[in-house]
Amino acid sequence: MRVITRMGAVALAAGLAMPAAAQDSVAKNPGLPGDAVSPWSLTEQINDFVVDLAPLTTSAGAEFGIAPILKSSKTNANFFASQVSSQAISAHTQVGVPFLGQNYLIWNAAGFGVNGDPTLNDAPNTISPTGAAVQQAVAFAEFSTSDLGASINNIISGIVQFSESDPSRLFVRRVVAATNDETGAQNEAQFGFGAVDSNGVIYFRADDFGLTGSNPISGNNYIWVQSALRSGAVVNAITSKSGSTDGDDAAITSAPVASSAVTHNTPSGMDSSLVGRPLVTGSNFNTEYTYESAAGVMSVTTTHRPGTVDQRGGVHHTTRVLFPNSVGTSGMISNPNATDRTNASVWGVDATGAVTTAATVALPVFPATLDDNSTLDPYSFPFDPEFTNYQSQAAFRGGNGQIAIGMDAQGRALVAGTVTGLGFAQNDPEGAIAVARFDPANPAGTLEWAMAAWNQLPFATSGPGKGIYDDLGNRIGELAVLSEVTGGAPAPIGPSISSPTIDAAGNLWYLAAAQLYRGLGPDETTGETDDDFDTVLIRAVYDEAAFAWTQELVLEQGQVFAGQNSARNWQVRFIAIADSNSIDSATVYSGNMSQTALAGAPIGTYAADPSDPRNLGGFVLGAEIVYDVNQDGDFIKVTGTTGDPLSGDQEYNVLLYIGAAPSAPCPTDLNGDGATDGADLGLLLGAWGGGGPADLNGSGTVDGADLGLLLGAWGPCP
Repeated sequence: MRVITRMGAVALAAGLAMPAAAQDSVAKNPGLPGDAVSPWSLTEQINDFVVDLAPLTTSAGAEFGIAPILKSSKTNANFFASQVSSQAISAHTQVGVPFLGQNYLIWNAAGFGVNGDPTLNDAPNTISPTGAAVQQAVAFAEFSTSDLGASINNIISGIVQFSESDPSRLFVRRVVAATNDETGAQNEAQFGFGAVDSNGVIYFRADDFGLTGSNPISGNNYIWVQSALRSGAVVNAITSKSGSTDGDDAAITSAPVASSAVTHNTPSGMDSSLVGRPLVTGSNFNTEYTYESAAGVMSVTTTHRPGTVDQRGGVHHTTRVLFPNSVGTSGMISNPNATDRTNASVWGVDATGAVTTAATVALPVFPATLDDNSTLDPYSFPFDPEFTNYQSQAAFRGGNGQIAIGMDAQGRALVAGTVTGLGFAQNDPEGAIAVARFDPANPAGTLEWAMAAWNQLPFATSGPGKGIYDDLGNRIGELAVLSEVTGGAPAPIGPSISSPTIDAAGNLWYLAAAQLYRGLGPDETTGETDDDFDTVLIRAVYDEAAFAWTQELVLEQGQVFAGQNSARNWQVRFIAIADSNSIDSATVYSGNMSQTALAGAPIGTYAADPSDPRNLGGFVLGAEIVYDVNQDGDFIKVTGTTGDPLSGDQEYNVLLYIGAAPSAPCPTDLNGDGATDGADLGLLLGAWGGGGPADLNGSGTVDGADLGLLLGAWGPCP
């Protein structure tokens, strides 16, 4: 794993202050305990703050922005933060809505942050956004063992808003949406996260596995929480104190499936801004699709998967409309018989969640082939493919889902999923991403299949994995198998490719094991190579005419970014694909992608050029990051088997957000209204002699030099 320093780090080294961001923060003092907030503190249930994106450039030159948008919670004194499990972003993006908050915390120096404990964070300044906002939401599940020995599960959400004029500055409301106990002393529910909508409604599963609390829930439960309406005066613990499954913030919590004896997969949900109410959907082990047909009332059907006998995995829901009389589309893996997981079923849904039109597409079976149509990487998958990434704990812990759904510029449906050729084994190292294309107006008509990505087992005679390319068309790496990254057993050996997501132009995003070319090949004496084997984030850019995809590198383990407000560099230390025996719940699934274009632009706005970064409406990824708190150029963990307790650095588990805007265009716009004007001058003069975001040159004091910078930038932001 190599360390990469991007342009933002150079700016910091030169002493240039960057705009403020938010859960990009470090504690005042090095090492433990850090500054993550407690999920049980009544002063930390809701936090409003600003996050600015740092520049992120792909290997092919596409410019995006990245930031740690949310930290997980502090639940154990021996660790900086909880572990992040499944995560998602809303498929839909709202435009022209009011900002939720009036005062958002903002800073651009180490030691400032949202934690109200003055021994951990200094109090930052605040700004008040004006005008209308673009709105989406993100969320994740977290887990740990508390100081009191209880098994901890929480659901954390973030309502994300920004101005259309500056999509690189995010105004975030972090909410502790649900916990499995009021204090961390008991284990009264276990959660599996499913989905989040653009209003911040969280859809998740809860069950009674291994509970020890005094008011444990029972059976299988589907729960939704309206996190944007959460009361900060109560911890929303999910228990059975009321006699059935309920939350302590009862007015905005509902359990439409409560104490069911039927095993349910993690749920999905429809967007309440489009259908008028929270509406949970999902699947169960009775091979049914289940949906909240009326508030608190669940209905079931099997009409969602025509021509099949069974199903696997979770339901993915998108607001992309494929079929008539629908407000969205859902999909999942389905089986033509008792043993083969070779179908994907997709169906339209109306505003009650009911099925409108359904279609099932079947993978090619020998002697038919699954082919990569790219002229750069022609290849035929050497096995009969079957869909994967649904096994082991994925049914109960998430995420959703294994099947991604999109459309291309011609209005044709794209249905994608990760496949393997080695049967049921849940840790198969070899794999590929298969994509079906068809006319949704005639689902029984022409069906095309293509392979968008594939790896190759080491030393196989048929060649290396699919290539990764730069902006000049040079091959800079290739997909590999996970054992080449981890070293193999007892470390994870597979799967090696996450489930895919699809953006507004048909591009695919996914995690994969990769070999990145760093040298001139193997040493003639030792045979060793200095090539880098890493877990990477890939964007595969869609070529509609060829029905093919070209891969570029977006992100890799070891990459370093400049903290835009922590004033400390942070390194991506770990991103997950597999756990010890199967797909990891914390990896990428189809729910990790917003399916609108940038700032909620209508579908197809930028689809004529699929490589245009504005086809990304937002993407989230769980990761462990390490801050170089002492600024010595190293990133040394404090905890874990490789940690150094004497290290002054700090590690956190976070939700990374990637957007189309590369960086804040106007650091002198202190109030975020799109211009440098008298309001910003007033904020600077009010902070004279102190620090914070008005310290534009990073000197530690707001003075005449900062005033000069502000007056020099007077006028609308570029």
